[in-house]
Amino acid sequence: MYGRFSAVFLRRACVLVVVCAGVQLSACGDTVDSCEDTRTCGASGDGDGDGDGEGSGGHDPAGSGGHQGDGDGDETDTETGGGTTGADLCLPALCPDGYCVGADCLECVHGDEDKFCKDSSKPVCLEDDTCAECASNDDCTDEAFSVCDQDNHECVPCSDDDGCSHLDDTNTCDTEASVCIECTIETEVDKCGNKSCDPATNRCTDTTTHTVETCEACVADSECKTNHHCVPMEYKGEERGGYCLKTTDGGCSEPYTVTLEDRESLSGEEGDRYCGVNEELSTCEAVLALMAGKKCPEGDANCPEGGFCRKVGDLADNRCTYECSGLATHCPSGLECDYGTPPPPPATGGSTGSGGGEGTGGQKYCGG
Repeated sequence: MYGRFSAVFLRRACVLVVVCAGVQLSACGDTVDSCEDTRTCGASGDGDGDGDGEGSGGHDPAGSGGHQGDGDGDETDTETGGGTTGADLCLPALCPDGYCVGADCLECVHGDEDKFCKDSSKPVCLEDDTCAECASNDDCTDEAFSVCDQDNHECVPCSDDDGCSHLDDTNTCDTEASVCIECTIETEVDKCGNKSCDPATNRCTDTTTHTVETCEACVADSECKTNHHCVPMEYKGEERGGYCLKTTDGGCSEPYTVTLEDRESLSGEEGDRYCGVNEELSTCEAVLALMAGKKCPEGDANCPEGGFCRKVGDLADNRCTYECSGLATHCPSGLECDYGTPPPPPATGGSTGSGGGEGTGGQKYCGG
């Protein structure tokens, strides 16, 4: 916080006298071109003159002293800090981050838009002309620091809903995390209507509840259709996010016959077992591409991660499929898991495969 310059300090400060062409100037201001600065104090009057030169500091016989004084030596230019008639002065050079107002160096001037706070981290001008981070909760718009501490005028975390009520969307306080949020799993219906609440961000999504199908991506259990949960999945050890999977209640069916255990859903559901896919060989995206009959005229590049382009069954055009371990139950109903027919040679010539098996890349795949 800025302090106000004391009269004692300023009385001890040396007045800068500028000598130019033999004329002694009386302004305590900036340098003057082609003049010689001397760090000496001019003659000091007793301040008791009548404004005719007696109390001007002894500089100008006419008694101007840079201003026409009133005889008591207290004349000051409040905007520039110029003038020499008084000891209590605020010099802009010594107040670079604030504003000279009378004899005071102020951080800001409350109510004056032109004398605003220059420090962006403390943008609010308080009534005592000092700058702070906040004056009220309205000044605290960060969800993690939404309450204005009136003692220190700093933004701090919320402790109840009142500390978030000024925020348009995130007006509920998560008291465990001390952060303002939009929704929770428990308040999803009240806060989000028929949309889901993402438990990772505590914000409403654009996804209508109970509309996401098996093996489609999701962020919350409520997005999945009945008897499904949003389960985190992997591919070759790499996390891929959540996918809607059916619980094993009632059994599993092709191609989701690999049981996934010890998975906590993204909405916190524990203890269920799920009908999934072989996460070392394929992804949900690859399975869905095969089931949708996705063609791949440009080869593997047309297929999602975990999938590749091969001849599937008796279909004329190559389709996106995925690797399997020999079990037909890992494939959509009606498709075998085998090496299949070698793919045609590339347009530029060369080998018909990348090695192994029947020239198909060495892997068994669904539809082979």
